[in-house]
Amino acid sequence: MADHGKTIAALLIGAAAGAALGVLFAPDKGSKTRRRILQFADQSAEDLEEDLEEGAEYVKDKVRQGKAKASDLADKISEKAAEAKDKYEDTKDRVKNEVEDARTKVRQQTN
Repeated sequence: MADHGKTIAALLIGAAAGAALGVLFAPDKGSKTRRRILQFADQSAEDLEEDLEEGAEYVKDKVRQGKAKASDLADKISEKAAEAKDKYEDTKDRVKNEVEDARTKVRQQTN
């Protein structure tokens, strides 16, 4: 995005400089030259505003995408944590049952 913004800025600056020089060196009346400069300035301002709006929308879109990815990642982490907890509980119960079975066998053998 930074490179894209720099490219647009350089393009606008170059266009403004070229147009200004072209208008200033054109063999027109001063009033016509001033009007053309004002028209160019107005158009440049509109173009810049459009570029800024597009840039803002681009950033908003990237933020939305980032939030969606973060939300998906959080959901996956929660899911994996729940799976790990279930496996832990299953293993704990299995081990507890095996220990109880072993105790029962030992008691039966000693009686």
